Amino acid sequence: MKLEKGQENKMNWGTQTVVEDNPYFELHRLFVQSGKACTVHLHKHKRDIWFVESGSISIKIFDGGNNLISENVVNAGEKFTLNPGVIHQFEGIQDSVVLEYFYTPHDNNDKVVIQDRYVQH
Repeated sequence: MKLEKGQENKMNWGTQTVVEDNPYFELHRLFVQSGKACTVHLHKHKRDIWFVESGSISIKIFDGGNNLISENVVNAGEKFTLNPGVIHQFEGIQDSVVLEYFYTPHDNNDKVVIQDRYVQH
């Protein structure tokens, strides 16, 4: 789903607001609730760059078999970058405000969900 600038999108883990969207880059403001996490997913083309403005988040990296490889805690004032193709998930350790920056054209088909903790199987 493509969001318009200024539009807030309610997510299972908090909210996502598009701050800037132009042909060169996108900037999102994420509010990540403590204890809530996004899906385990990857991006085929997008390089994710996160800057934690307040709070702290955990970014988990998985291998192709959905095994946890590493867990990275990113605190207020810190940045974390993920290259395309890396299976990952972020989770709020505390209520957090995160700026997400990427500079590939938006593609609704870029995200590949591996596991969604909010879907009942």
